[in-house]
Amino acid sequence: MKIKAETGIILARGSTDDQEIQPQIFSCKKYAEQSGIKITDVIGIEGESAFKGSRKEFNKVYEKIQQYNEPIALIFDSGDRFTRQVNEQKKATELRKTGCLELHCANEELKPLHQFSTYLEESEWYQKEVDSFKYSARISSNILRKFDWKLELGEYPGYSPTGYKNKERNNIRLEEVY
Repeated sequence: MKIKAETGIILARGSTDDQEIQPQIFSCKKYAEQSGIKITDVIGIEGESAFKGSRKEFNKVYEKIQQYNEPIALIFDSGDRFTRQVNEQKKATELRKTGCLELHCANEELKPLHQFSTYLEESEWYQKEVDSFKYSARISSNILRKFDWKLELGEYPGYSPTGYKNKERNNIRLEEVY
């Protein structure tokens, strides 16, 4: 049985449509070349957050991996580009434990995670995932605090809703456009 995947898929993900994924792809290709992994597919997902909502495009990655008859290296730029949700790790763990999947992180000091990884190696990956989750949760919390603060000052905390325009700069009063 092979322990090391020779074939790989690159996964690049941007949480918003304006987040650039090309640098991630470049970094992952470089990693694959240095690791001797032949890339068969590059999956770029834009506008799908790892922190909110369902991830339809991301789930297609697992479907693609299951089509191969050999271990596949899933290569991503950093841990937060893969997942920040513990429940999403379940499918990756199932595929990894059966030898179908290896996880490779191009830009973090993590050993590839595969079927025969030690508990210490697994815990290092899970710690990265928890750190990514905490980072996202902290940003979300900071944004909500800023919105509350702006409302307290009487300011609208962003762009006016569709069909309205801001009537006064320092007031949350809105005026209907039509």
